Order: sequence, then structure tokens, then C-alpha cells
Amino acid sequence: MSGPFSSAFTTAFNVYTFQITTAFLPIAHETHPYSTQLTASEVGPVWTLESGVLPSGITLTVGGLISGAPIGAGLYPISVRATSSLTSTTDDEAYTMVVLSSSSSDWGRHRSIRNFRLFGGIYGK
Repeated sequence: MSGPFSSAFTTAFNVYTFQITTAFLPIAHETHPYSTQLTASEVGPVWTLESGVLPSGITLTVGGLISGAPIGAGLYPISVRATSSLTSTTDDEAYTMVVLSSSSSDWGRHRSIRNFRLFGGIYGK
């Protein structure tokens, strides 16, 4: 389409994109309570675990809450999918859940980590 109205027409239909807005998962500590809420550009999407395995003791609800007390220190790469409750549009996002050992002698030092680089992404909170 060309002409004086083509720009306005294109803009009107490219305004909204459903997407996951959670940038990273906070660091977890083995056997300690953990809870984080996944977010998207719209309220009320349905969340599913598309690939990977969450640590034992951790669950993902359809409401996007990741919670529990993780058992097993390590790196847990996962991919989640959010499905829009309005349009059925989906968006996938990959994360690495980092679980630090609670028996580590420097556990207190890791609790205060704000950000660190891991596999090219920034993790921590």
C-alpha cells in the first residue's frame, strides 16, 4: 500500500505485541524458600514449561509463579511459554535458574549478588 495514508494504516496495526517481560530469574539458594512471579505485557496469561526441568522442589503455576524450596544446587536451563488469554498469541523465553548450595561457606556473600554474567545473560537480583 502506498500513498498518504499508508503510514497511518501500518502504524495502527503494529501497536501491540504480546510478550514476556521478565528479564531474568533471581538466584535461588538450595533448601531455602524461593518465589518469583513471571510477567508479560498483558495481565492473566497462561504459563507453561516448554523445555528443561525445574529443580526438585520448585514448581511453575499456570499463573506464572515459580516457587518452592529447591533441592540440588546447579544451573537449570528452562524455556517458558506465555499464552495470551485475550488473543491466544504466545511468546517463549529462555532462562537459566541458578541454585546455589546452602552448605557453601560463602553463602552469605552470594546472597548479596546484584548481577553477574552467565552464558552471556545477566542474572541475579
